Amino acid sequence: MNGLFGILFLLLGVFGLVTPRLAWYISMGWRIENAEPTPAALMLQRVTGIFAAVIGLVLLLAAFSST
Repeated sequence: MNGLFGILFLLLGVFGLVTPRLAWYISMGWRIENAEPTPAALMLQRVTGIFAAVIGLVLLLAAFSST
């Protein structure tokens, strides 16, 4: 089960890291009409993507080390 969550976190983290504008729009932008993300919001999206990817890698390593 950790492997599945690891893959999910890793994919979401890479998505937030590579395309922060699209990730921002999916999470927040659709709620606000004619809104553009600030540079701080895009940076926060990237940092969150890094954390999610690291958590995903840790979960994957934990899943593979327990087998």
